[in-house]
Amino acid sequence: MAPLALGGLFDELAREFAPVARAKGLTLTVAPSSLWIASDRDLLRSMLQNLIANAIRYTDRGRVLIGARRDGERVQILVSDTGRGIAEADRQAVFGEFVRLPGAPVDEPGAGLGLAIVQKLSDLLRHPLSLASRVGRGTTFRVAVPRAAARPEPEIMSDDRRLPLADLRVLCVDNEPAILDALTALLDRWGAQAVTARSVAEARASDGPFDAALVDLHLGDDEPDGLAAVDVLRAQGVRRIALVTADTRDGLKERRRPRGRCCCPSRSNRAALKAFLRS
Repeated sequence: MAPLALGGLFDELAREFAPVARAKGLTLTVAPSSLWIASDRDLLRSMLQNLIANAIRYTDRGRVLIGARRDGERVQILVSDTGRGIAEADRQAVFGEFVRLPGAPVDEPGAGLGLAIVQKLSDLLRHPLSLASRVGRGTTFRVAVPRAAARPEPEIMSDDRRLPLADLRVLCVDNEPAILDALTALLDRWGAQAVTARSVAEARASDGPFDAALVDLHLGDDEPDGLAAVDVLRAQGVRRIALVTADTRDGLKERRRPRGRCCCPSRSNRAALKAFLRS
């Protein structure tokens, strides 16, 4: 986790989504913010991108609002819309994969994945997610993020700009495109080259060699898990492999043991990931 200025992140999101909202006849309102928070910029950005895209998708008229407010030691980031709303009975189901609410475009790619990705990122970052909604009036999602002290220097981190991992080739294995995009952006800032795979089969077919690999444990209900990918990559000669997961069950350590050295740094801990890749 690193301190970041929320205002800068909001500006990026406004530039990205204002044309999308405008094309649908909606107003995108972004409330200025001087707050600083502690989070992983890329993963939080992916989380908010999915919430905003979902709000625009389910809003036919009116506006989508992005804002933030202090809440004790936390900051509540909100994405609010004047859309169709979510019935009480549907509020748990909407976080499932491939769940589409009534009125969603049936032919829109990814329309049933957005909130499932948001929930996964919420769990990964440990940023609690909540929603309030009224059918026919709209929905507000809130993401609770730790506050951070403001930093006087520019938000672009000089350490990232030193390209500490120049020329390193890293295979990233995860079934969520948003997470792969975030990892690719992070590795690019560090000077590393990311190659992505969404399954064990894609990992096996990826064009190596690789200096390291970051492998998600859970690759989907119908796919072998990340430990199978670890076995494949070990057989292909990849020596540095991190099994990246928020799963802390005791049984996981026993399952990892026969596979030799296999570290588990959190994606949201940039320092741990960088230290692993430098090792």
